[in-house]
Amino acid sequence: MPCPHSQVVRDTMQYRQENNLRRSDFLQLLLDAQLQELTNNNKSCPSNSHNAGKVTNQGKISPQPHRPI
Repeated sequence: MPCPHSQVVRDTMQYRQENNLRRSDFLQLLLDAQLQELTNNNKSCPSNSHNAGKVTNQGKISPQPHRPI
């Protein structure tokens, strides 16, 4: 089952792109990185455009069991 926060992030990213809205936050850094990656991929290999929109899934971290120090 997908994380409910992922949809909020995707919706926010889409809204910002459609309305040309910029903020000084981490999400804007992700959008800028995604845009730069797409620009670089289109210059070198147009077939890599299938990776668009996967920014939210790359940062998942599995919970680690607590170990006493």
